[in-house]
Amino acid sequence: MGTKVDLNRLANALEDYSYAYLMTTGDNGRPHAVAVRTELIDGQLHVGGFGWRSRANALEQPIVALVYPPPPSAGTRSSSTAKPPCMTMVWS
Repeated sequence: MGTKVDLNRLANALEDYSYAYLMTTGDNGRPHAVAVRTELIDGQLHVGGFGWRSRANALEQPIVALVYPPPPSAGTRSSSTAKPPCMTMVWS
């Protein structure tokens, strides 16, 4: 289950995650996942560290997702201040 993140608070949310998985799909329907770094610069999300296959997939099938795995400290916070265990963003 994903958690909605207000775009105005996205930079703060990204501080909890050191990397994300970029999820793409090829024209044959096969999923492709790679670990990438993300950074919010001047209101734009920059994604780096992907290769030619991810780029080709995203150009061919423009629906992509970023899945941020749980940060190491996700299980140590009290329930009143707990951050979501993971974060997912999808673009189309």
